[in-house]
Amino acid sequence: MSLGLDADHEAAVAALEAIDSDLARLRLDEAAAAQDRAGLAARVEALHVGLDRRDGPSALLAATDQIDGLLGSVAALVSVRAGYETATQPRSARQRRPWPSPESMPRLARSII
Repeated sequence: MSLGLDADHEAAVAALEAIDSDLARLRLDEAAAAQDRAGLAARVEALHVGLDRRDGPSALLAATDQIDGLLGSVAALVSVRAGYETATQPRSARQRRPWPSPESMPRLARSII
């Protein structure tokens, strides 16, 4: 007399195989999610490093009100007389003109107020 044990066993084996298959798929999904998370965490860290102003000059400029004698950046303090702007521009802005010759340096120095 069969009490349906064979059918129950076959159903249990089929259910176990389905669960094992789901478990393998979920493990792959978990590994992919962990890899994505690690990549995103690295990106966030890189963005924080880029935004974090720990370099010396930036720290000094941020503390100009706390340090006696520190006036700020040179660019904020220097002005150029009208007509001498080209002499103080970077080379690329002067369309690859050569740098001023040593003979013209006194004139360049006079152009800075």
